[in-house]
Amino acid sequence: MLLNRAIFLPLLLAACGEKPDEDKSYDYQEARIAELETKVADLEEQTKKLNAVQDVLAEATVELKRDTATPSTAPGPVFDNSNERLKRLEMDKVNRDYEEAQRRFKEAVAK
Repeated sequence: MLLNRAIFLPLLLAACGEKPDEDKSYDYQEARIAELETKVADLEEQTKKLNAVQDVLAEATVELKRDTATPSTAPGPVFDNSNERLKRLEMDKVNRDYEEAQRRFKEAVAK
């Protein structure tokens, strides 16, 4: 059994393994390299955009962590504590989500 594998396996591999045309293989590799370089350039561009967004988020975080919000940065009235501002924003979001869920439920019942 082992002798059969030793004899037939190389023959099978030689028969199945067709040598690629060198020119086609080279063209394929060149196309693949160009494609990968394009993807790398796109990823670098996305990385730059993400870094810019992270900078904005970092600045916003610093603003939220301040003890008092300044009138120039606060969207509404000035709060004494940024934690109160965060709680109010979270509650507003919860209320909007609740109202949206109620609206969808009423639409589903109406159908």
